[in-house]
Amino acid sequence: MGILLRVIAYNLVWAACVLGAANGNTWIGPLAALVTVAAHIAASRQRIAEAKLVATLAVIGLIIDSGLMHAGILRFNGQALIVPLWFAALWPAFATLLNTALMWLRGRPMLSVLFGALGGPFAYFSGAKLGALQLNNNLTLALMVIAMEWAIVTPVAVWLAQRFETGAKGQSFESEATDVSESAAPVALEGGN
Repeated sequence: MGILLRVIAYNLVWAACVLGAANGNTWIGPLAALVTVAAHIAASRQRIAEAKLVATLAVIGLIIDSGLMHAGILRFNGQALIVPLWFAALWPAFATLLNTALMWLRGRPMLSVLFGALGGPFAYFSGAKLGALQLNNNLTLALMVIAMEWAIVTPVAVWLAQRFETGAKGQSFESEATDVSESAAPVALEGGN
């Protein structure tokens, strides 16, 4: 899967989640996210690292946005203990962009902060305008809190993506080095006889 295809897939997931929720079809978005994330992981060279990244961001997003919901920043129809599945599904879909389309944010923490502070509120505001969720009546407050959320989460997510990828490369290198040294040991002993 190329970068452009991943960006298109993410935007389709976003549209499926938001428009599905706005029209009472809340299952469409999570299904689209599941297919997109599965295809992304299957196409990845480091499947375990990507799966860890997706899972980590899914948990982070679920906790943060559920907190915002309980604080009254976000509101959903039929509120429960956590945000609806269609909303939570956006986080793993977002994770598919971190080692592809958003790789240019690596090593640029201030740009990551700015990207998150602008992009996060825009996405939430757009979702609210389309009728998928409601924001706090004090719209300025809601958008400022969401901007702060994403100003923190975006550089952290970029850092996590790089850390998981680097860890996977290190483990791969270590296992290859161990395999080589273990297979070379008998040869060295035989050669010494």
